[in-house]
Amino acid sequence: MTGPNLEMARVGVDMLYNESAVTPSCSTQVSAKSVWLHIRKAQMRVASIGKCASCGVKIDKADMKSHIITCAKTTEFKGKAEKIIQLFIEAEELPEYWVYLEGNEQATFQELDGYLRHIWLECCDHLSGFFEMRNQIPKGTRLVEYFAKPGMVFKYKYDFETTTELLGKSINLRKGSIGKQTIRLLARNEPLKLACSECKKPAEYVCPFCIDVMPTLFCAAHAEKHKCGVEETYLPVVNSPRMGICKYTGGV
Repeated sequence: MTGPNLEMARVGVDMLYNESAVTPSCSTQVSAKSVWLHIRKAQMRVASIGKCASCGVKIDKADMKSHIITCAKTTEFKGKAEKIIQLFIEAEELPEYWVYLEGNEQATFQELDGYLRHIWLECCDHLSGFFEMRNQIPKGTRLVEYFAKPGMVFKYKYDFETTTELLGKSINLRKGSIGKQTIRLLARNEPLKLACSECKKPAEYVCPFCIDVMPTLFCAAHAEKHKCGVEETYLPVVNSPRMGICKYTGGV
């Protein structure tokens, strides 16, 4: 094997999540907590660095909020001004994964759901929901209606079996225009530098069979030597809190 084949990986992972198979089902096989432990052990970067989508500057997560609110490239616009809500969203147990987004007056939670699936989550068309405390937020609700002021929070859940949970809050209300799109990316974390569990070279693959035990992150060479390698079940290391869970192979 010259390297794990990701097309074959999907076949292997189908076996992993087939309830009639000998291997455990997805509801018992993996968890966000398991991935969190692996990230903590494998992370090679101390600070969580992000990149502004408007001007390209790369700065620390802690400083990105103030930059987003004042970035000249973000706030410039043409056309009719309207209300725009700016949001910060991070993975609940993996805060190294985070994004800043903004939505115009037409943007709904349904569109926010679609955007999060597109960049971070979608693998098998799982159910999802937004929540305020224990109350579910109707997806038809417009963002500007719900977020009346900065500091309002919500929780998002994707897949109610092997759940990926996100936490979000409003950070700013402004006037402007974001063109024809209803939601746009403002900033997100740069890909984490994760190390191979065996040699500390950059990790390229995740073994979904071993996500609850060590080791599970591998460079190409050690992926071939791993005990599960013959089953061609690897998933790629990707910039997402969904990495290594279910059949997720990456967004944008």
